Amino acid sequence: MSAEEAQPGTTPNPEQDGFRLGPIAPRPSLVSDRAAGVIMWISALILLTPLLVFVYVYVIRNRLLGDAP
Repeated sequence: MSAEEAQPGTTPNPEQDGFRLGPIAPRPSLVSDRAAGVIMWISALILLTPLLVFVYVYVIRNRLLGDAP
C-alpha cells in the first residue's frame, strides 16, 4: 500500500481485504451448568472439611457429650 492510498484517520475497508468481521459467537462452555454446580459443591465440601471436623470434635464431643480430655 503506497502513501497515497493510506490516509491518516481512516480504516481500511474490510471487504477489500477479504476479511469481514461477523458477529462473535459465544464460546461453548466446557461443562454444563449442572456439572458446574456439582463441582462447586464438592470443592466447597473439600475446603470446609477441616472446619466441620473442628466443630464436631471440639464443640459437639467435648462440650455436649462431656468427653473433655
